[in-house]
Amino acid sequence: MRIGGVTGARDVTPRHWEKLASENNLDPERVVGQARRMAGLVLSNIEEAYSDVEPRIRDRILMLVDSANTKIDPTYDSASMTDDPMGMLSGLMPSAGEGRRL
Repeated sequence: MRIGGVTGARDVTPRHWEKLASENNLDPERVVGQARRMAGLVLSNIEEAYSDVEPRIRDRILMLVDSANTKIDPTYDSASMTDDPMGMLSGLMPSAGEGRRL
């Protein structure tokens, strides 16, 4: 899947998320913020997620995940570090009849 015209997660930057948002009539600032927070969540939890994997394989996975998330300029906001995955998505969809951009 292309994000802002780029394929390959390690090449995606906030600018690409901004472009994707604009092309899809979404609020670029909000989309970039969500991408940055998600990258922070992934990087904050990746070691625990793969803690049971054989070290040689785990190290390779950690390297790939790191390279796929660092150019997004991840944020590590404690408010977004939630156990509720839907919590991050709250507020993205407008309520019925609301005529504004996401």
